[in-house]
Amino acid sequence: RAIVIGAGLAGTAISERLASRGWRADVFERNEAPAQEASGNPAGILLPHLAKDDALAARLSRACYLYALRRLADLPGARWSPCGVMQIARDADHEILQRATIEQLKPPSDFVAFLEHDAAASLIGREVAHGGWWFPNGGWVSPGSVCATLLAACGAHLHLHFGSEVASLRKCPD
Repeated sequence: RAIVIGAGLAGTAISERLASRGWRADVFERNEAPAQEASGNPAGILLPHLAKDDALAARLSRACYLYALRRLADLPGARWSPCGVMQIARDADHEILQRATIEQLKPPSDFVAFLEHDAAASLIGREVAHGGWWFPNGGWVSPGSVCATLLAACGAHLHLHFGSEVASLRKCPD
């Protein structure tokens, strides 16, 4: 049995994973519905963080991104679209860094590719200031729909406590 505090993306995701393993979870949420704070944005952009040295944060981001793509494909109630994401460089120096990152990492082109200015403009159908990274499987996601779908997947393993703010936690002998 577990207690989960919050019914945003993190709380609903851990609740669903626990329920899939047979755990019972009590979810306490201070709002009257899930996804009412940061996870309540109408849409989020789904793409990984890249770093030229492939530092730990970039590797973790890549693993989470690839997991999210697989997981979203298994959540029929989640609203999302793997329509691709173009991350345009903010200036000429950033464009050089983006290009160098791809040359250094040599990732598969179905993960990310660097598109020069003309190719980027052609892809998105409008003028851009610079080239940038193209994530063909990236896209947008509705966080609220993901939260609702994850909670629904918990079935009888879940007990929701909306409008219940947790003031403190205390471990009891039993």
